[in-house]
Amino acid sequence: MRSGSYAGGASMRAFLEMLGNGQSLADLEQLAPRLAPGELDALRAEGFLQPTGTARFEELSIPDVIRAMRALWGAASGGLRTAATMSHAPMPLGWFEIDDEPCELVLVADDAHAIEAAARRRARALVLVPTDRAVPPELRARHGSRARVRIVVLSECLGARGGRVCRVDLPVPMASPLPPRAHPSPVAAGHSPGARSTQRRAPIFEGATAWEQLAFFGLDNHTILVHFERRSRRLTAHDLGLAGKVSRRQCVPFEMLMAFCENDGCLKTRRFGGAQATKTTLSRLRKKLKEAFGIEGDPFFAFKPGTGWAARFRVGDREDEMERELSPRARATLERAGKLGRR
Repeated sequence: MRSGSYAGGASMRAFLEMLGNGQSLADLEQLAPRLAPGELDALRAEGFLQPTGTARFEELSIPDVIRAMRALWGAASGGLRTAATMSHAPMPLGWFEIDDEPCELVLVADDAHAIEAAARRRARALVLVPTDRAVPPELRARHGSRARVRIVVLSECLGARGGRVCRVDLPVPMASPLPPRAHPSPVAAGHSPGARSTQRRAPIFEGATAWEQLAFFGLDNHTILVHFERRSRRLTAHDLGLAGKVSRRQCVPFEMLMAFCENDGCLKTRRFGGAQATKTTLSRLRKKLKEAFGIEGDPFFAFKPGTGWAARFRVGDREDEMERELSPRARATLERAGKLGRR
């Protein structure tokens, strides 16, 4: 099928280029003019773009992209973990059937080496590639519709129809069967320029006045333990305001906080995008931590070349001292009740 949006534009190519590059944030001032009418609303309705609290930037939600691809191709996850970020390696999404034979659904970034690796899969597979930028014509010819490993370019088969993302490579365009996601506007969410929320929640620890008084411990991929004096709290992304209001899934800033906990309180990585994307995510994390704990000071030291960012709060992965003092019987009781962190 020829490239072109069902809505009459560029078939979401601008968004899919960002997806193929592994970007985590979308600059709407650059993205919106390159989209066809209706495509921005469709991307939001599908959950591909999530609000960040600013009018200009929105977050690319890789889990929502993966769920939509599974739904559009009728694939079951088969217990596979839904990735939070795009990988440079081929990403298995699940399985579906073609002519009563299992076929693996795979998502690949716009990376020539990753695409070639996916094309060499031994089992039958359908390889989804965001755009054709890194797919040579000869590779496409070898992996066409009748090949055991078939390459499908998303910019040629996805479009917008009725405010939803749909497949336009079918005789009748098929919209994602997943329910549309709510996407509050920055103004409706109280984030218009210059506006301040009048509602303020109580801090997590009354009496905490400096970040150095707090100690953060990573318990698992979804929970952190925070100590203040002789008190402690287990906190999730939702507790810190770092989860989607509708989906309740943790956002990228929470993953950045976990990265601080995993690296002794330091952050020196390109995992969250380029320098500007990392600064934007760190700014969001800084704001939410200050709101959650009611501490006005900056929770992070200034960036230092060679070191990156460092947390002012203490960080570690040690077991809670109070839990270590529990008797085996008390520990077993609390574990059955789900009150202890996973080890």
